[in-house]
Amino acid sequence: MSMTRTTATCGILAMVLAAGALAAQAASSDPGYSNFLELRVYTTQEGQRDRFLEYFEEHYLESQEVVGMRIWGEFRDLVNPTQFVWMHGYRTMGERQAGLLQFYTSPVWQETGAEVRDMLGERASHVHLLEPVSAREAFPENSRRPVLLSEQPQPDRRGVVVAQLFLVEDGTVSDLIEAVRNSVIPDYVDNGAVSLGLFRSSEEPNNFPALPYIEDEVVVAWFGSFETDAAFESARESAPLGLEPFETLRLAPGERSRLRHLQSQ
Repeated sequence: MSMTRTTATCGILAMVLAAGALAAQAASSDPGYSNFLELRVYTTQEGQRDRFLEYFEEHYLESQEVVGMRIWGEFRDLVNPTQFVWMHGYRTMGERQAGLLQFYTSPVWQETGAEVRDMLGERASHVHLLEPVSAREAFPENSRRPVLLSEQPQPDRRGVVVAQLFLVEDGTVSDLIEAVRNSVIPDYVDNGAVSLGLFRSSEEPNNFPALPYIEDEVVVAWFGSFETDAAFESARESAPLGLEPFETLRLAPGERSRLRHLQSQ
């Protein structure tokens, strides 16, 4: 391990010690870390995605969560071999602004940012800021992931997470939400899916301009999980014809992803 990686890891461990107190303070009144969710798609340099995923899991999970964010998952795209997808959430937009400012001025980012930039092509090819359509359709707040530097072997039973994005073109966003909720989701659940959450584009203006997101289109996004990618493909073929998403992301969770198949049941 290089000196940079060693120093950054020590910084993360120091932050983790403070994270417990922060979490305990917020636990009694926490309205949910998926009140606002960023779905971020990065393009890595050729052959660098696995290295970037490992680096991300080592350096950027605890270091972002200790300043008020929640990292819901980090994923390899199963279709595009250079594409890395991750999701992070906030309780409020004010906490988004404060958390991002703290993270990007932190020693962890200052010591690792240059190495990350070497691994990435386009920083973010597209980003959506989303809100759950209801509290019961947000991501489960009790989702867990393996702890930092865990020595316990983790079974490789993470499954596949699928994100289907439906574009609001004709009609209203409410009509599209109802169509996805009443048609798309039941079809997939009947064919083996676990429904993880249903979201829509947020109308909140960007309060951290250095990290832009798409603001000129409205989407409804359903997140589900399957035991395997083949199980998703079978479910897609078996489900009755109905709404077609304009984008589908088929995602393999990283080792430390909160969102995965079996943990969400």
